[in-house]
Amino acid sequence: LKTLEEPPPQLVVILCTTHPWDLLPTIRSRLQTYTLRKPGVANLLTVLDRVAKQENIEATPQALDLVARAADVILKERRRLVLITREAPLNLAHLRNMVSVTEMGGIIFPPVPAFYSKVKDISGMVNHTVGRILDLFDVQHDNIARWEGLTPAKSAKPSKGKES
Repeated sequence: LKTLEEPPPQLVVILCTTHPWDLLPTIRSRLQTYTLRKPGVANLLTVLDRVAKQENIEATPQALDLVARAADVILKERRRLVLITREAPLNLAHLRNMVSVTEMGGIIFPPVPAFYSKVKDISGMVNHTVGRILDLFDVQHDNIARWEGLTPAKSAKPSKGKES
């Protein structure tokens, strides 16, 4: 307690609590207080509006509100919110928006082809990417070959069109 009330100059104490009023006044008086809370629908709406404008996407306020409310519920209930972002080029605004979503609990998934999957055509690449997205939601599928250690992996279902 004495260390908290009279900390030496080289000591930095980070104290996190959901009940700051329970701390002794002598301790509370020496703290810098930051109140953190999850972003609400208004914050999500602001980010969505900014992203839509930056990407030249026409979206009505009602559509943005619906997406923001759905995303808010998904984050609140700790469900998986996955944003499949365009792959390139990314500017600083894109990166900041992706950081914001990640900090809120979302998953950023750029649809980048995985060359290790050894697909032979575009359809195979698309199937592999879709399979990885489905994996994020624990959806059973047979779009991709699974790693089974040092034994040869079972091959994925061939894509329509050319054989892969």
